[in-house]
Amino acid sequence: MDAAYVGDTHEYVVPVLQDNDKLKGEGKQTKYKRRYASRKWPILLEGVCREDAIVVTHRVNPDSGGFTGSMKLRVDPNDPKRLVGTFSTTIAGQAGEVVVRIE
Repeated sequence: MDAAYVGDTHEYVVPVLQDNDKLKGEGKQTKYKRRYASRKWPILLEGVCREDAIVVTHRVNPDSGGFTGSMKLRVDPNDPKRLVGTFSTTIAGQAGEVVVRIE
């Protein structure tokens, strides 16, 4: 893991469509390190809802090759409008915690 990226935060707005247990979404980055992002990286995602988790794969900046990653999410037992879990990505071997707000 590249220490230069430790503690980074990224925020995206991604409308997601659900068809039975399948998910698809397309959106853009809105914030980086809690500030408005100067570059609005596009993101594409696909996922599947399982009994125990939601598993999502994503591609950021897909038109320029970008990078890929995955997330494994569960509904927060204290807040049904919040998903929590882990992520990993091909950019600098990063991995960590992820929070998704459902609006």
